[in-house]
Amino acid sequence: MGVMTCCYTGTRDEHVFDPNAQMCAHDMTLSAKSNHIQHKSYTVFKNSDVNNAYCSSFAWEENSFADSFKYNTLFHLAMKTNLSEKGYVRNIPGAPMCGCLEQMPVITNSACTKVIEGYNIDKTTGEITVNLSWDDCGDLLTHYKGLEGRGDLEKFFVSEKIVGDNNCEAAATKFLNEHMMVHA
Repeated sequence: MGVMTCCYTGTRDEHVFDPNAQMCAHDMTLSAKSNHIQHKSYTVFKNSDVNNAYCSSFAWEENSFADSFKYNTLFHLAMKTNLSEKGYVRNIPGAPMCGCLEQMPVITNSACTKVIEGYNIDKTTGEITVNLSWDDCGDLLTHYKGLEGRGDLEKFFVSEKIVGDNNCEAAATKFLNEHMMVHA
């Protein structure tokens, strides 16, 4: 779907934790390489009015500048911003700390980061180098819906993984029903 997401549930002692998302549900089968669970396993997280995770993401369109530098953006987001600057640690139980959105739990919200294209030109030699920078793009779901290169089906699937504020309980019920575990 062209989205990478990182979610954290804690912080190092000297940092303040500022959660922005609720964890709703997770099909742990989709992230078996990180959780080492080899059989179908599902988790539905207890819903509360308080956000209990911090999630941040970035998205890209095929063959775009952002596509070419998605791994630089992942490093910037996961290591520089979230770990080094904010001190965020601990993954959502059963999920990778960072991964493709398809592998991540159903959540209510995610911050959004985008790479900014830039170049430096040496006036003496004419050598051109890439100059990357990153900017906040609001919330991921709104940003993704504005990507022209992503189709309606992709946008639907992203909205099934990032469900929006106050939609966690309904998303968890839908998740259970889709996995044949009827929840009243």
